[in-house]
Amino acid sequence: MKSTVLVLLCILSVDVWAQQDRVFEQIDEQLWIPYIKAYNEFNTRAFMALHTPDVIRVKRESSQIMVGTAYRKNEYRRNAISQSKDWERNLEIRFVDRLVEGAIAYEVGYYRVSLHKPQSPPQVLYGMFHATLKRIDGEWKIYIDEDEVLDDFSDCQFYKCQPLQRAQK
Repeated sequence: MKSTVLVLLCILSVDVWAQQDRVFEQIDEQLWIPYIKAYNEFNTRAFMALHTPDVIRVKRESSQIMVGTAYRKNEYRRNAISQSKDWERNLEIRFVDRLVEGAIAYEVGYYRVSLHKPQSPPQVLYGMFHATLKRIDGEWKIYIDEDEVLDDFSDCQFYKCQPLQRAQK
């Protein structure tokens, strides 16, 4: 009897993990892969479409909170400046923790941005992010986005973290 209950618990646990993996694959396909692409291409319209209209953006190092329209305006301005200087950038993300409950997800991870300015060697920046996501009309969107730049971090630490469920395209 005990072994039957144990087997059933194991089967249910595996099923729950498999369902969570499918949700994380969906989040990666609907949100993170397009997010990385839009960010790298300075495509502010596509980038902001991946956020809720009332998105909350927290920049800890500058003690700043932007909500909705203020964040959108800031991103359009920031990307226009970067594009006018002919910069290129490459964003990668890795996860430390991914939680999901129904239509809400909470994700913690690290990002690595390689910034290329004309006639300069690439500059690599690392940061930690916390993102709260909402599934709205079947699509995952960023509701709260908080991050901070890390000064003492390396590729070795970054690549130890969990990659996207689906390979970055």
